[in-house]
Amino acid sequence: MDIIRDLIHVDDRERLFALLSTFSPEHNIGEITFRFYKNDGSIGYAYEKIYAKFGDDGQLVEIYGYGQDITERVLAEEKAKEQQALISHQNRLAQQGEMLNMIGHQWRQPLNQIALMQQVLRKQLESLEGVPLQAQQLIADSIKTIKFLSQTISDFKHFFSESKTQQVFRVDELLLESQNILDMRIAKHKITLRNDFATPESLTVLAYKSELSQVIHAILNNSIDVLAEKEGARMIIVSATADTKADTLGKQIIIRIEDNAGGIAEETLSHIFDPYFSTKKEKNGTGLGLYMSRMIMENSLNGEIEALNSAKGAAFLIKLPVDLPN
Repeated sequence: MDIIRDLIHVDDRERLFALLSTFSPEHNIGEITFRFYKNDGSIGYAYEKIYAKFGDDGQLVEIYGYGQDITERVLAEEKAKEQQALISHQNRLAQQGEMLNMIGHQWRQPLNQIALMQQVLRKQLESLEGVPLQAQQLIADSIKTIKFLSQTISDFKHFFSESKTQQVFRVDELLLESQNILDMRIAKHKITLRNDFATPESLTVLAYKSELSQVIHAILNNSIDVLAEKEGARMIIVSATADTKADTLGKQIIIRIEDNAGGIAEETLSHIFDPYFSTKKEKNGTGLGLYMSRMIMENSLNGEIEALNSAKGAAFLIKLPVDLPN
C-alpha cells in the first residue's frame, strides 16, 4: 500500500486516504481511479481495486490491491471529448455564419442605396453657396459610417467562414481585420489600441485564416472584458514579429496581445485554458473561448498559445509556424 501512496499523484492522495478511512470489517472493498507518476516523470491513469483485511478483534491487519493502467483509454476519451467540443463549436459558428450571411444580404442593398443618396446630396450641396461646413462634415461622416458598416459585414462573414482550406495571408492584415470587428467595443470602453508589426513580408504565412481569426478574436474579447472593469487608462498592445530561430516549431510568427488590466491571479493562470473554466461566470462567461483557442492552435494550426503575466497586465503569446509553399 505504501507503493500506491508514494506513486499516486499528490492531488489525488486525499481521495485515496478518504476511501481507506471508510473501511471496516463489514465494508472492506473499495475502488478508485487516480493519476500516478510514471518512471519517466509523465502522468498516467490507473484503476485500483483495494481490499482491507481485518482480524478477529476488528483491527486492521493488511491493505492490498490490484491495479490496471488505463492511461491509453483515458487519454483516448479525453481526445474524443475535445474533438466533440471542437465540432460543436464549429457547428455553432457555421450556424451563426449562415444567419449573418442572410442579414448581410438584406443589409447590403439598403446600405448601397443610402450611400448613393448621400453622394448625390453631397454633390448638390457643393453646387450651393453658403452651406455650413458642419452640414458637409455630417454627410462625410455618414458616408464613412456606411462604409464601416459594409466592411463590418465583410469582416464578420470572413470570421464565420467554414473554409478549411489553407490560405497564404499576412498576419498583420488579419490582426487589423479582427480589431475592426471589435472596434465599437474598443471605442465604448475608451481603450487605446496600439499595434507594433514587423515588416509585412516577414508576416506572410500559410494557414487556416478563419481559425486563427477566431483565436485572435477570443483573446482580444477577453482583454476588453477585463479592461471594461478597470479604472483609469486602458490599453491593449498587439505585436507581430517573425522569429527565425530554430526550435520545436522552426521558423514562426509570434503574436503578442497584452493589456494593462493588472494580470491574471497565479492560482488562475495554470487553469486559464481548461474547459469550462471562467472568471466571469456571473456575467455569463462559458469558459470555452480560451479552451477552444488552445485546441485550434494545437490541433488545427500546429502552433502554441501561452498566457503569462507582464509588468502591467496579462499577455497572450501565439506561436504560429510558417509553412509557405515553394
